[in-house]
Amino acid sequence: MGVTLRPLGEGRPMHSALWRALRARLADPAFIALWGIVLVAAVLRLASLDVIEFKGDEAGHLVRALQIVEGHRLPLVGSQASVGIAKPPMMSVLMAIPLLFGRDPRLASGFIALLNVGAVAGCFLLVRRYYGLRAAAVAGVLFAVNPWAVVFSRKVFTADVLAPFLVLYLYALHAAVVDGARRGWLLAVLALGIALSVTFSPLPLALVLLASIVACGRRVRWGYLLAGGGLTLLVFMPYLYAERGLLLNLASLLGSAGHTSASASPGASALQAATWLHSGRNIGSLAGASFAAFAPAHSPLRGLDGLAALLFAAGVVGVVAMAVEAWLRPAKRSMASRYALLALWLVASLGVVSLGIVPVETQYLVILYPAGFVAMALVVDRGWAGLDALRRGHPTGWRLAQLGLGALLVAVVLWQAYCVFYLYGFVAGHDTAGGYGVPLRSWLAIRNLVRREAAATGVDEVWAIVDGTDVGYEQTPAILNYLLGADLRVTFLGQGGNESLLLPAGRPALYLLTRTVPPEVQAMLSRVGAQERATLPASPGGVPARVLFAPERPVQELRLLIPVPAGESVLDSGLVFLGYGWPAGVRPGDTVRLATYWSLRDTPAAERWVAHSLFIHLLGADGVTVTQHDGLGLPERYWQPGLMLVQWFELQLPATMPVGDYTLLTGMYRLSDVSANHVLDQAGAPAGDSIRLGPVHVGG
Repeated sequence: MGVTLRPLGEGRPMHSALWRALRARLADPAFIALWGIVLVAAVLRLASLDVIEFKGDEAGHLVRALQIVEGHRLPLVGSQASVGIAKPPMMSVLMAIPLLFGRDPRLASGFIALLNVGAVAGCFLLVRRYYGLRAAAVAGVLFAVNPWAVVFSRKVFTADVLAPFLVLYLYALHAAVVDGARRGWLLAVLALGIALSVTFSPLPLALVLLASIVACGRRVRWGYLLAGGGLTLLVFMPYLYAERGLLLNLASLLGSAGHTSASASPGASALQAATWLHSGRNIGSLAGASFAAFAPAHSPLRGLDGLAALLFAAGVVGVVAMAVEAWLRPAKRSMASRYALLALWLVASLGVVSLGIVPVETQYLVILYPAGFVAMALVVDRGWAGLDALRRGHPTGWRLAQLGLGALLVAVVLWQAYCVFYLYGFVAGHDTAGGYGVPLRSWLAIRNLVRREAAATGVDEVWAIVDGTDVGYEQTPAILNYLLGADLRVTFLGQGGNESLLLPAGRPALYLLTRTVPPEVQAMLSRVGAQERATLPASPGGVPARVLFAPERPVQELRLLIPVPAGESVLDSGLVFLGYGWPAGVRPGDTVRLATYWSLRDTPAAERWVAHSLFIHLLGADGVTVTQHDGLGLPERYWQPGLMLVQWFELQLPATMPVGDYTLLTGMYRLSDVSANHVLDQAGAPAGDSIRLGPVHVGG
């Protein structure tokens, strides 16, 4: 049997066709421009994900998303809006997607970054279709490298997920108004609805849709428009049900927000913030306390930011002028609706924000994306086209002008990309309090430190002394509760600034300290045998942390540490008073730090979700209160039987008080109605509402 040899490539028509198609693609300027811009956008947004901003708001969004992933419960509302009502829960739904793969905030940040890379690509494709390749390349690259656009494309924050839906909305409006596509009306309503279900800031853009409906008149496809409205209503139904009471008072809420938060000149502030967003100006504000060291803010090259700002201002004015010109000239009238959409988008956004209904903050003007970059690109495109008039009469001048315009554009792009990478390096090594804040990297270092020591000591709980205790509203507890919550139970001590400490009674204790503690707290840690196991030293841009471990101690052994034992006085809240420690050598005018010792038993169900406060009163011989201090350092959600608590009260003694013996009065009351928790007798019956202690001496 013979073998027939064929020329190379013969008999492979499919491979040849694919190769020809690929070569054609690689030779297509639009293809090269698109993927070049996508690559730049991806590199800038996906680089250094460990230095993203990560604050209490970001942690809160991830906690709500965990309710979906782990609790299989769909939140009805999201985070709190500035107008006094909760936002819809779409942000939680979106964040549940990356959390399916893990709790690491970098996964969520990467997901958001990829969405925004898609927004940049969508912007290019939109402009390519309706305005031409040159404008698409300029709009895409400006969107890809703009420092503020990059900053608002990585955080776990509502403003950072808007751009993809706004690009889709702008495309849908063009499809409906320019192309007459029926699906455009449905898609426009749905895209705007999804954006609004993330946050309320895109609401001014509804004016663009309304104006489009009025302008198109009979060309509106009402069936598709209503279908989009129906789908949007379905998205909003759970939220509308949950907030039905507050929404009835929305007008008064908006009026209150406008009255209390409007700036003196909101119009000027809105225009300034919009200029920053499109030029990279004021990116140095993220340096916060280290602004003086932020090199781009002091570089002569910052003039390029001014050039970009001027281009944005020209873009806003330019698209309005282009819309008017196209309407007045029949030869260009086909472009009038396109320019009008952009002009309406920019003017409506700036106009509504300028009313001062909400504070003029940079993130509220992210709704200008991508229209602002498209307007800037159209001005460049129009200028470039204008240079063609010089081509025949002044070819040298034409080439020089083109080179000059191109060089300026390249310089702006390179400068802005440099500023992004500089910012990443800067926040990792500088104190940016008041600006960018503590980057995620520092919080991850604390998480890893605590995890390692918990595994080494065999504990599954950590007692944390940090700034604050409320995981819902205070930044450090919110962040650490999210980062550590997957592996450890975290108890935050010191509620309301009331210093307190849990002791290793019948259980070992792992302590996390991220702030300086008073000497008496440090002394108590030493007395219970707590040894420092690991530290993160204070560093610029980071949070110092100490991890201490105290071995398990018998309860009776720890009770020997109480300076003045007082038996056991049981409260009906489940707390038991054990004793106190009055410092020696107290004089009038001193600030006394009084230690009180408590243990916890079973808490009645009626007391479990009620906020409480302990109190300590210093009484004179006549029974009159000389000074007092109220507070509770251990939040009720952490109460467990068997815990042993030390709480310090700060008593400011009057300088004029007489020397002598005084009586202490302590107890607990409910904050909801200021009703006292009773002291129980041995039979469990109420026997009073306070515990008398003393005498204690105030010397001369």
